[in-house]
Amino acid sequence: MDQRGDGACVGLDPLTKLCTLYESRPQTCRDFNRGEALCLRTLGFPEPGKS
Repeated sequence: MDQRGDGACVGLDPLTKLCTLYESRPQTCRDFNRGEALCLRTLGFPEPGKS
């Protein structure tokens, strides 16, 4: 999936942090585990156990 300069997916709405193409998302997105370290970093949230 293409990414913006900050690493965020181009399908991610920057305001709502929701996927704008969920119904037609590619297999990579279907396999991506929500809440894993890469997901949290991309969304700008701290990873569990890190401050």
